Amino acid sequence: MRAQLEFMSMRGSDAPPLLLGAAKRLEPLDATLARETYLDALMAAQLAGRFAPDAVLQVAQAAREAPPSPSPLAPDLLLDALAVTTTEGHGPGAPLLKRALDAFRDGDIVANGGFRWLFLAEMAAIELWDYEAWREITVREVQLVRDAGALTVLATALSVSIFVRIFAGELGVAASMIEEQRIVTEASGSRLAPHAALMLTAWRGGKPTSPR
Repeated sequence: MRAQLEFMSMRGSDAPPLLLGAAKRLEPLDATLARETYLDALMAAQLAGRFAPDAVLQVAQAAREAPPSPSPLAPDLLLDALAVTTTEGHGPGAPLLKRALDAFRDGDIVANGGFRWLFLAEMAAIELWDYEAWREITVREVQLVRDAGALTVLATALSVSIFVRIFAGELGVAASMIEEQRIVTEASGSRLAPHAALMLTAWRGGKPTSPR
């Protein structure tokens, strides 16, 4: 719980090692929960970016040594695919990523963890250069998060969806979503780097849409 709170409140370098440690401690107690925590650690490491440069590889290596799920679902396929891709490269990982992505697109997203793992599924789509899958999953994620009223998660979900809109040339839609993201971030008190706003600025060649 301490690791989850750190991840949700700061998105910095402290959360990945805390989540990784929790996942390892959970392995002998609950394999399914341990694997879910490895996915949380991977997501935390991805979002921490340059502030935790070795975290993604460390989590991936540990996840590959974790016990398998007794009844693998889409999140289990995703964990294995991301771990292989990170440690061995795109070639060995691509077929596994495709299988995991298909499981998320064809299966019941709510039964597979709701919007909890969709950010990582979107990263899998980007790794595969599968724009249609990327767009489909981001649209579903934003809708699920809005329906749930999860403001902290909505800010992050909007970021990815904004990138999708920019790459589609829908710059007006992207700008309105950035404004929504600003409002959501202020209301939830969360911190989020302005990557989406900066990208839109670069594509427009003008001033930032929002100072955030």
